[in-house]
Amino acid sequence: MSTIKLDHVVLLVGSDNFELWKRGIRQVLQGLGFWGHVGGNVNQFSPFPITPQPATCNLQSTATELSAFRQWWKDDSQARTIVERRISPIILNLLPQGDTVTAREVWMTLQATYGRVDVMAQFALRDRVNSLKLVNHEDLDRYIGEFKTARLRFIEMGIPFTEYEMVHAILSGLPLSSHWPHFHQLMTQTVQDHLDKQTTALVPAAPDALLDRIIARLVIECQRLEIASLGKSSDLVGKSNDDPIVPSSVLDTSQTRLAATTFSSPSAYEGDLSC
Repeated sequence: MSTIKLDHVVLLVGSDNFELWKRGIRQVLQGLGFWGHVGGNVNQFSPFPITPQPATCNLQSTATELSAFRQWWKDDSQARTIVERRISPIILNLLPQGDTVTAREVWMTLQATYGRVDVMAQFALRDRVNSLKLVNHEDLDRYIGEFKTARLRFIEMGIPFTEYEMVHAILSGLPLSSHWPHFHQLMTQTVQDHLDKQTTALVPAAPDALLDRIIARLVIECQRLEIASLGKSSDLVGKSNDDPIVPSSVLDTSQTRLAATTFSSPSAYEGDLSC
């Protein structure tokens, strides 16, 4: 059991990262066939059905029943070991102890203690997202970074925050001056076209396809404004020196910035967050 790698699962330290910890442990248990000992579906034909605890054996129990009884407890002990491997010592000391304490009892104790969502923290995070503003084209990295951090926080809290909500928040935070309202209108139409297309599409779009498209357009627009700004500065310097200056290095960072702001990640944002 010690050979099972759990380094990728966060260490449970409290309510703040319980949902993220739970998702990681659940995936490990499912992969090893032990999920039925702590969760599972009552439908025995489901991919991960519940593994009911067998009745206690006695003198009338058959050898087959006794063997199944002991095997269940062996598997349950392994499931419990996995659950307790990535828990801080302080929390571990608060869990029920004993040879007959099941993995499900430990799991339910953790769920009851740390699975409660902090409603005020959720509201505060949503308020923060809704208040984010893009100052200008030079502020893009900070702006998108704030949304990345907020989205990860929503995932850790187990709170749904959809791709469309994120797109709406990003567009709502754009400046109201200069040409930005026109850009906002174009992006709103892009969103509507995407939604219309999805209503008749035989195959749904890839996760975050719309979000990545909007961010890519935003990156390009900010780069265009940066080029225009440097171009004006170059014109002023050129006129004073009678020697036009051309900004030749502006486009060098385009691919880097686009890659840095892309949201798509198969493992970071997807996954079943249900118990």
